[in-house]
Amino acid sequence: MSGLCGVFHGDDRPVEASELEGMVSAIGHRGPDGRGIWQKDNVGLGNVVLHTTPESLHEKLPLHDPESELTLVFDGRIDNREELIAALGIECSQGGVGIADSAIILAGYQKWREGCAEKFIGDFAFAVWDEKRRSLFCGRDHMGIKPFYYYWDGRLFVFASELKGIFALLDKKLGKKPEVNQERILDLLVFFHGDVEATFYKNIYRLPRASSLVLMADGVKVSSYWSFNPEKRIKFSSDQEYGEAFREIFMEAVRCRLRTSFPIGSTLSGGLDSSSITCVARDILQKSGTELHTFSAIFPGLRPDELKMVDERRYMDLVIEGGGIQPHFIHADKLSPLDFLYKNRHEEPMPAFNSYIHHGMYTKACDVGVRVFLDGLDGDTTVAYGADRLYDLGRYLRLPSLFREAEAYAENLGLRTSKKSVLKKYVLKPFCPDSLLKWYRICRGRRVVGELPNLQFLHDGIAASCNWQQRKGNFGVETTPLSSGRYKHYASLQTPLLQYVMELVDTVAGKLPMECRYPFWDRRLMEFCLALPMEQRLKNGVSRAIFRRAMHGIIPLEIERRMGKANLGPNFIRYMKKDAPVLLKKQLKSGSGLEDFVKAEKVIAEVGHFSSEKQTDNEGTLFYVLLALGVWLGAEEE
Repeated sequence: MSGLCGVFHGDDRPVEASELEGMVSAIGHRGPDGRGIWQKDNVGLGNVVLHTTPESLHEKLPLHDPESELTLVFDGRIDNREELIAALGIECSQGGVGIADSAIILAGYQKWREGCAEKFIGDFAFAVWDEKRRSLFCGRDHMGIKPFYYYWDGRLFVFASELKGIFALLDKKLGKKPEVNQERILDLLVFFHGDVEATFYKNIYRLPRASSLVLMADGVKVSSYWSFNPEKRIKFSSDQEYGEAFREIFMEAVRCRLRTSFPIGSTLSGGLDSSSITCVARDILQKSGTELHTFSAIFPGLRPDELKMVDERRYMDLVIEGGGIQPHFIHADKLSPLDFLYKNRHEEPMPAFNSYIHHGMYTKACDVGVRVFLDGLDGDTTVAYGADRLYDLGRYLRLPSLFREAEAYAENLGLRTSKKSVLKKYVLKPFCPDSLLKWYRICRGRRVVGELPNLQFLHDGIAASCNWQQRKGNFGVETTPLSSGRYKHYASLQTPLLQYVMELVDTVAGKLPMECRYPFWDRRLMEFCLALPMEQRLKNGVSRAIFRRAMHGIIPLEIERRMGKANLGPNFIRYMKKDAPVLLKKQLKSGSGLEDFVKAEKVIAEVGHFSSEKQTDNEGTLFYVLLALGVWLGAEEE
């Protein structure tokens, strides 16, 4: 992935080349294939470039057009190129070389100005300086796959793909980093990620996904240019037509992400999502004689009972046996999530529990020359499992259909699942008001719904100031007991957590010369899936029914019919039990700053019992968040 940066002096002081060079150097790891700066008066822009597409091999950034007096910096990839080239009426080649995505972006801005971002489909972050209008226009893609951070204090505007690019300039201007944003720390401690603009530093913000920013003399304006439409519906006359339409869109989502001049790789876990991407990509690449590299995490060192939960090697081999694949296996049981946390310092806390596995796969991919990496990340959010259809059937008292689907669903889920448990989980419980559920759990001696276990560790004053329940209602999309299954799917697609996840993933991949691409986060595919009837999601007890039907004949039949997925928790918990107690005690006693937020004695007492066999992923997650925060706070003090 590439990187961009820039600075605007509101007091009209000229930008110095050394300022831009410092910012470019700070994010240089994102673009080993080239770097450049452009400056005029009180404005300066910088770009570092990673070549991934054929068109990018001859791309020069920043891109300046003397006639229109526009200058662009860009990180990303445009997937609806043909559509845009036709709409813009631009030449499809320049000296025999295909037009670069950056030139399409610039032409789009020339024609549509502030309305251009909604026309682009792909993963992108860009900024255009318009000299004639004396304005800066910035845009970020619909899911926030490409990062964009900015600093604004009313006089100085600074932006970059990573915080370290902003810090490089502020260190020179102010002699220090901005003040830490304690409210964001509290959000982290209660697992709240609803604020899509705030960062862990005051006056530094994130441009939200599907948003644009305009900077002019009178200030900064941020606007949303696109969102999902929960009212849109798709209707075909048969299951076959639904399946064919899904297959066409999904194959295009994969195909357009294969545009590269370098070796291409894909995750292969053996699950439905990664297997579908891998098989479709393999079939397309084989037509040109290109082999696909796959990267799989395996855990041979785990105990038999742990391995049973995580082992997917059998399913991986079914895909590999189809040919056209160069497989690579990463022994993830030898990788520690805590080693990754301590050895890879970041500008913000890094509570990404499985990122150590991704880092292992990305590193291996780079070792074999892969520059484009397909990932099935969060495919089950886009292609929902469909269990909410049961809720809808109950809500509208379609009881014969409800009981029939619940029984079939329970049978498909396995021997330990009954129709009664399915109805209780997906129908009765969602109907119950929170107050009734709270009363029930108190009577049963269980933790109250809505209470987070980590609240008990916060200092009393901090816990009171969090008021996280109220803040939670100010962000994202809220659902109620009367919300339909479709609206719940809409809410899951709109959750701010997805943007946060992408920013965490970028901090891992951004350190390597590689670009990650996510077919399930193709805007066209996401819009299609949201508009589907509920019976295409769950039908005859089969979850993700349309997806399985569309992949019939493309993926192995055993994977198509597979209802479950692996649990990566055992390896995570194994290392947490081994190392977390010692590390947390050390942090809390070393003055890292973590003790300012949590009750050290209580945390030490609880983590001391962490080696117990009764501990679960929840406790491991909690202690990992505390460790991540402690590592970052300690680095801030250095």
